[in-house]
Amino acid sequence: MNQQFLLAIPKSAGLAQAAAASLDLDIQLVVIDETRYYSDDVLYLAGKVFQVYAYDANRVTHCCEVTPSYQLHPVATQALNCPESEEEREKIDEMLRSELQDVIYMHCRTVEVMSDKYRRAHHMIDRDLDETYDKQLESVLEHIRCNPPCVAPGRAGCIVM
Repeated sequence: MNQQFLLAIPKSAGLAQAAAASLDLDIQLVVIDETRYYSDDVLYLAGKVFQVYAYDANRVTHCCEVTPSYQLHPVATQALNCPESEEEREKIDEMLRSELQDVIYMHCRTVEVMSDKYRRAHHMIDRDLDETYDKQLESVLEHIRCNPPCVAPGRAGCIVM
């Protein structure tokens, strides 16, 4: 398929699965305030909780509807408060790690209109056609999780690389 033709198509447009499989991985990061999903014990120490998700902007999913969605993969959880005490910081980290994070789906429109304060391009990765898409994506996500982005909630440029 003609690469120039593919590049001219908006990222949120519904591409055929075969065409999407050959596109490079356009990894983006987005920070979402997920405070409302945590217990009062966690919020007492953490203040607010922000989840960093990674997604491939070249890949959309239709979740039983016409509107395309991105598949957002959790890569890091960040508390707003950073206590002076090492013991309190470890307690917050332990509490945040104990909460299981799942893949979520969000409409492309919703993600694309988010302020640059909460969304950043991370890395464009050449598609390795010798490897399955899922395996290559998981490898990229593993790398991001092992080298998490620094999050500065409430500041211009929320995701700091």
